[in-house]
Amino acid sequence: MPDEPNMDDLIAAIRPLAAEIVALQKQMKALGMFANDRELLECPRCGQRCMSH
Repeated sequence: MPDEPNMDDLIAAIRPLAAEIVALQKQMKALGMFANDRELLECPRCGQRCMSH
């Protein structure tokens, strides 16, 4: 197929974005914020998997 990007091009494009996500997660953790890096817990109130009510 013409103009189809190869895997190396895709990885090169995604790598800076992934590094930025990691940096943002570190900042969020330092500020005590939820950085979407852990499993959600089952809520004792409603039985759903959630952060809190």
